[in-house]
Amino acid sequence: MELILVRHGQAEEGGNRLNDAQRELTKEGKRSARQSAKALERYLPPKARLSLWSSPLIRARQTAQIIAKILDHDDITELECIGSGDLAGLTRELIGLAKDDTCVIVVGHEPHLSTWSQQICGLSLPFGKGSAAGITLFDTERPSGKLLWFFRAEAIDREKKSRA
Repeated sequence: MELILVRHGQAEEGGNRLNDAQRELTKEGKRSARQSAKALERYLPPKARLSLWSSPLIRARQTAQIIAKILDHDDITELECIGSGDLAGLTRELIGLAKDDTCVIVVGHEPHLSTWSQQICGLSLPFGKGSAAGITLFDTERPSGKLLWFFRAEAIDREKKSRA
């Protein structure tokens, strides 16, 4: 099974007007989420059964919707455990899917994604907005795995600019 951790795109600043859960993606956040989704498409395992899971917070849900559109995938499952950073809750969900040809994309937040990557594969990755990491899971009950790849949205922007 492959687990892909994705951080949502750039969101509105919090403040008096908004609580954290209400923050939406900015125009730039939507643009970079599209770029990240297109890059992500290149990393997906061939013929994988795709599951797309998201935090219920608006900015993560919007990022997941952009990914779903790019990947032509209709079903997004919102899980509170992703929003709250509950790895045990995520693990319970993963156990039910433990199939070799399954790829689960999880759209979430910092610092949870860095913490999860540390706990799963021993690497605390710098999940900037729009970053993603692919992990092969060896055991979904613990969980444990090995990092396959990692990209930052900033690197995609730099690559596109250098080609122009």
